[in-house]
Amino acid sequence: PAVRGPQFLVVALAGTEVALPANNVAGVERVSDITQVPNTVAWVLGVANLRGAITSVVDLRGFLGLPREAVTTRSRVVVATARDMTIGFLVDGVAEFLPIPEATRSQDNLRQSAPPWLGSYVVALAQVPGTAQSPERARTIFLLDVEKLLFADSLHRYQADL
Repeated sequence: PAVRGPQFLVVALAGTEVALPANNVAGVERVSDITQVPNTVAWVLGVANLRGAITSVVDLRGFLGLPREAVTTRSRVVVATARDMTIGFLVDGVAEFLPIPEATRSQDNLRQSAPPWLGSYVVALAQVPGTAQSPERARTIFLLDVEKLLFADSLHRYQADL
């Protein structure tokens, strides 16, 4: 039987699988022309025309305090949206859209289990069982609060100290 539950977009970030609710994902784009904006912090990559709208693009690794990595062919910009706010987040890669039922989610030991760089943006972890073909492929996926991420004060005070 097919697994049912709310859909999430699973992305790779620093060797960790994190997921964004599908209803907060407006699209997934290849990394293309990003116009740099002067006097911004390093993790603000600039602006890009994504799906016909000029959108700020943020290196999610850098924003979370991780070292920046070179853009690869797997890198993607996830266009995240909530309450009329839209930002493109550069991630290491996109795995899949996946249903993650409530029953697989937990907040137990969340602070101990989640990488510290996810901070308060992680709201739950999901234990996703492997498939019938590869049951050993069970996964731990950390679920992000996209609204909290999009409206983080530090995301909107990104002018570099001059």
